[in-house]
Parts: sequence; structure tokens; C-alpha cells
Amino acid sequence: MRTATLTVFAAVLALAAPAAAQCTGTAGTDFTEVTIRDINAIPQANIDQLNAAGATLTNDQIVSLIKSPLEGERVEFTAVILTDPLKSGLASANDGIPGRIHVFMRDTAAETEGNAGMGIQIVDGRGDGSIQTFFVGDEVTVCGEVTYFNNTLQMAPESINSNANPRSPGDPILDPIVITTDDIHDSFSVDGAERSQVDWDVFSDYNNQYVRLENAELIQGISGSRPNMLFSSAGEETTIRTYDTSVCYRNDRDASYFPANQEPACNQSDFVPPATGIVNVQGFLTLSGTFDAFTSSVPPGGAFALNPIEESDFEIAVAPPIITVETPGLATPAGVAIAATVIPGTEGNTVTGVTASYSTTSGTSGTVDLTNTSGDLYEGTITGVAAGDFVTYSITAVDNENNASTPTDEVSRLVVDGAVTSIFQVQATADGGAGGSGITTADAIPFDLDATVQSTFTS
Repeated sequence: MRTATLTVFAAVLALAAPAAAQCTGTAGTDFTEVTIRDINAIPQANIDQLNAAGATLTNDQIVSLIKSPLEGERVEFTAVILTDPLKSGLASANDGIPGRIHVFMRDTAAETEGNAGMGIQIVDGRGDGSIQTFFVGDEVTVCGEVTYFNNTLQMAPESINSNANPRSPGDPILDPIVITTDDIHDSFSVDGAERSQVDWDVFSDYNNQYVRLENAELIQGISGSRPNMLFSSAGEETTIRTYDTSVCYRNDRDASYFPANQEPACNQSDFVPPATGIVNVQGFLTLSGTFDAFTSSVPPGGAFALNPIEESDFEIAVAPPIITVETPGLATPAGVAIAATVIPGTEGNTVTGVTASYSTTSGTSGTVDLTNTSGDLYEGTITGVAAGDFVTYSITAVDNENNASTPTDEVSRLVVDGAVTSIFQVQATADGGAGGSGITTADAIPFDLDATVQSTFTS
């Protein structure tokens, strides 16, 4: 069982513990003793090509030019673990153990040589779960192969052995480097929009590095099973998006993903980012593939992503109220009932107003104030609607410091007089295009229609 007692016990025996096992074979022949900085270093000629390409850079060029000369080599180094292996959440579970466990480390040489280039991501696919017995602060000796997943540098471990010399909270080797987005990214104007790209001159220093952004603007937060966030430092055009390596920042893992009775507390409730705000956020920088929910980089895989790991890695300094639109009942000529759960985005603030703005396909529009009916639930009714009308609305909220949320995604409802009488009513949308049904409700929907039913039977 994974218990903190083991780490404390190891600290007591640190002076008497034997040296950790190393790569088998002969150093210089069967493996190379390195620092993580040696792994992150890439030739200057490659950096020059990356810089010269600018906004025309392609992902294929990135993949070919950022490779470490040590790729495919068997290496050994000593490092301190910076992230809890139980927080790793990218890979699906296989027999109760994630198929890959992602852990970030910093070379112990950083204590005398500085942090630049000293961070690496271990991706343990051995399937035995042994890496889950380690804690943040443990010093280990790692033997393994330098590998890549597309443009992501990682280390495939052959062995990870404790040196029985853990670092305590407050040790500088465990601290992030405070940066701004301009420290790591350059900005390019593409089709009239600003796009970010790695500043390749500092790429090797910051790849897999532990960093912190303070008083950063949260430009956009997207909720869902895999939330996304986009940040920018104050007064800077460069941006950075998040990547959800940690279970604390994704909502698609249940208790079965973890060893028995060891589900992290952060996984027991959904992470819902505010839509906007001012935040402090820290985590690890990676090139994490080409997916970019915000189209914020050029090319799509050309900018760092930030991987927060612990729940405490994301701190809201100032944020507007957070709104979750609830599924209402059936819209009828008597009125369109609307509801939303609204909570303050900034700790200590209170919600002072919730408003729905609406329009109808018959040409009317207006606003409705929602009333706090219980707990965090706000409800209201749009009146003066006619059967056959589509009513489209969005909801905003404001707190006692006048922090206003951005309007929620629009919701469209078809006003039905009594039961649903045609299949068209179920399929119709406000603009005639693709979209969800306008009569989706939280309750059972009454139907009263004649239809020709064709049955297909397969034995």
C-alpha cells in the first residue's frame, strides 16, 4: 500500500541507505550517464532553422528539428520527483493500472547548476504500477530510453530506484520558475489574428520545465469532460493553453482508475474553470500534439501547453460568477421557464444579479431577471411567446464587485401548445440548420401524433 510513512522512514535512514541500483552494464558502453539538460539540448543549427521559418513553420519541421541527439539512447540520471504519480490521468486503465503513468522530474544537478533544461517527463508504460509508490520530493535514479511521442520529449523508464534522500516541502528544487508568456513564446500575426509560437532560443531551457504565471488573464475557460483554458500575461499578446495530464483538471476518471482507497480528493468533484478572470497558475511546459481548442498557436503544435497537476496549481484571483445552464421544462405559450446554477467565481464575493437575454423567431426580444429560488439556483420565465416560435436565450451574471460573466452559449426552445404533434417539431431548429432539438426538456415530453412506422427485423 502507498503510504506517506514509507517516505518518512526513508528520510530517517537516508545516511545509511545503500546507493540506488543503476543501469545494468558498463557506463559509456551500455548506457550513458547524463544530466537532464544533456537530454533537452538540441543543435544550434536546428534552432536557427526553427527561428527562420517563423509563421510558415510546419509541425513536420518541428518534429524533425527538436529531437535530442540522445533520442533512442539508454541513459541514466538522478532526479527529484515533482508530481504525484496518482494524479496522472492521460491513459486509460488496464487491469486497474493506467496504461501510461506520467510523472515530471527535475535533475538534482539543478541545485548547483540552475534549473534551465533540467526538467523531464517520465512516461512509464511498464504496467506494474511501481512508480505509484513514489511521492513528490523523492530522489531517484532513473535508467531508461530517451523517446518521443510526436513532438513530445519523454523518458521510457527501465528502472526507477529510490536514493532514500527525499526533499522536504520548501526545498528550492521543488519550486516553479515564475515567468510570463512572453518569456517562452513569440507572437505572429496570421490572417489578422495573433498566434503564439515557442521562442526556440529558450526551448531547451523550458521544455518540461516547472513554471508559474502570476496575475495572468484567463482569456477563455471551456468546461466539459476535458476542460480547456487559455491564458495570457498582463499586457502581452502571447498566450498559452492548458493540457489535462492531471486527473485534477479532467472530469472523465472515476474511483476505479486508482488503487483501492487512493482516489485523489481533487478527482471526487468536477473541475469547472471560470469563463474569464485573473488567475495564478503553475504546471509543466510540454509540446503536447497539434490539438488546440483555441486556434492560438502557429502551427497548431507550435506552442507550449501548460500542465497543472495539483488542485492548488490553479488559483482564482479575480473571476466573474460561474454559470451552469439547467435543462428546463417544456416551453409553452404560458411561458418559457429558464434556470441556471450560479456561483461566485471569486472567493468571498456574492452573486448580485442574473439576467437572461432572449429573442424569438417572430421578432421580439428582451431581458428577464432570474430570481434566487434555492441554494445557487436562479429561475425565471420568458412570457409573451406564441406556439411555433423559437425562443433563443443566453444568461449572464454579475457579483458584488461588478465582475460580469460573459453570456453563456445560446439555448433555443420551441414553444409547443400542448403535446408534440409532429416529428418536424422534434427535429426543427431555430435557424433551420444542424443542432439539438428545440423541445429537449428535463421532464418527459407528451406526444400525440400519427405516424407511419416501418420496422426492420434482423434475426
